[in-house]
Amino acid sequence: QLKQTFNMEPSRFSHGLVANAVTGPSARWLNVRMLRKHGCHQRHTWPTRVTDHATLGLCAQGKTRRVPSRALSNSSPDDIARPPTWRETLRGAVFWANPDHWDKVPKSMYWTLTFVLLKIVGTIGGYRGRANFARRSGLQPLMKWRERSSDAVSRTFETFKNHFPEAAGIVRGRTSSWGQGPAEPCLAVVLPVFCRTAQDVQEFRSTLIALSRQTRRADVVVVVDDESPADLAAAFGAWPEAKSLVSVRMSCNCGPASARSLGMRLLRHWAAGRRVIACLTDSDAAPSPQWCKAMLDAQLRKPGIFCGPTLSATDCHVGRFHDHFGNLNGRWTWDDPQGVLLYGCTCNFSVDLTAVGNMEFDPIFSRPGFEDIELCWRARTELGVVTRYTEKARVFHEYDQGFTGLYNQFWKYGHTEPIMAWMHPSFSFQGSRPVTAEFRDPRRPEIQASIGAANHVMRDLEMAAQQIMREAASGAKTADEAQKAMQSLQLEAQKLLQTAQTEDGNKATGKQK
Repeated sequence: QLKQTFNMEPSRFSHGLVANAVTGPSARWLNVRMLRKHGCHQRHTWPTRVTDHATLGLCAQGKTRRVPSRALSNSSPDDIARPPTWRETLRGAVFWANPDHWDKVPKSMYWTLTFVLLKIVGTIGGYRGRANFARRSGLQPLMKWRERSSDAVSRTFETFKNHFPEAAGIVRGRTSSWGQGPAEPCLAVVLPVFCRTAQDVQEFRSTLIALSRQTRRADVVVVVDDESPADLAAAFGAWPEAKSLVSVRMSCNCGPASARSLGMRLLRHWAAGRRVIACLTDSDAAPSPQWCKAMLDAQLRKPGIFCGPTLSATDCHVGRFHDHFGNLNGRWTWDDPQGVLLYGCTCNFSVDLTAVGNMEFDPIFSRPGFEDIELCWRARTELGVVTRYTEKARVFHEYDQGFTGLYNQFWKYGHTEPIMAWMHPSFSFQGSRPVTAEFRDPRRPEIQASIGAANHVMRDLEMAAQQIMREAASGAKTADEAQKAMQSLQLEAQKLLQTAQTEDGNKATGKQK
């Protein structure tokens, strides 16, 4: 891994991402040499962007202000993986606490000052989490954790894959093959659980109660106990039907990413290749009564990945802070069409298991944070599956209270952010904006003949071209016939791309689409 990392092209180090994700005495020396060699000690000159918040409907004040571009993201590409000093930490806290760098500002001066204080606490927590990762982590421990967690998921899967015949029958009985028959797909919920105290068990019970009161109840609920110290038996009575509730216990504690992957793998095995919609939430969250139905309706319209707004379950200062900034709602960019997000958060998440194939959460993440971002980005770049937003799928989340709880939450995010930077150097928060409740998307609606759809059809045209070449080679077609067929395909491809690139792609003919 070290050899592959430091043999990368110099331009990769210009962002200071991969180089600084490797830590330790020797790695620091190599990082310094690389940074000096390629001039990465020079800082960016950040451009500014004039934002008309009144037009976008994102700000309480109807005025235009000049906002630095980095204010639209959580961190700059230079600094994601580099251990920040205390001076940089305080400088960053002051920067992000400045209301001029927010997408929207409360009308009340009281709440503005309150959010300024909480922003300072949360930013310091995130910066110190990154610093802790740089001091105590490195590639070798991460690789060992990934291997250990992957083995634990495989062992637990082999133990329980045939242990619940009734649940497997429900999954198979409620599903139909993709695109065949009127039957709707199986709707399942995967719920990772790690309870230390009686209060945690009570929150888990409340989550099961909320799931039992859905207007469209899930066919199967898969509870994955990530080796909780507390006894979960008191919570299971909240679910009304025992045969549709599956509870498995991990062979060792691996984190929520591995726990969710285990639940998804069990559902795939039981469905035997048939369509399953897996909804994901947390054991300290309470989905609204329409949550399952909203996720199912969204997946029936456009299969893939969906997330919805996550709101505070209690009316408190920290809860209002999270609601105002949309910390668990994902983010959007101007590069994507309307309704498409950069990523979604797994406390309010659904995925069509057929659309993503065998893709699972990466077990390298031992803590909650960035495992959902990594999956969404991998699905987008490798499969072309984007994350979409559905407003009706709402979840109410229990946040850690007080300054300590807020600090610890952002510390966990900061501690896992360098892992994402190392795995996907091309990913960036730059230019992204938060999603809050009652989000009004200012972007242009998604056109039917999009570039993504065009590329998908182009792959089909390429396969047809290969078939023509095979027929010509075998003598089934003459050279003239093959040449004419290839020219026809090339003409169709050019028309398709021209149509997709026009602003009014909806006027494309059916043949072009």
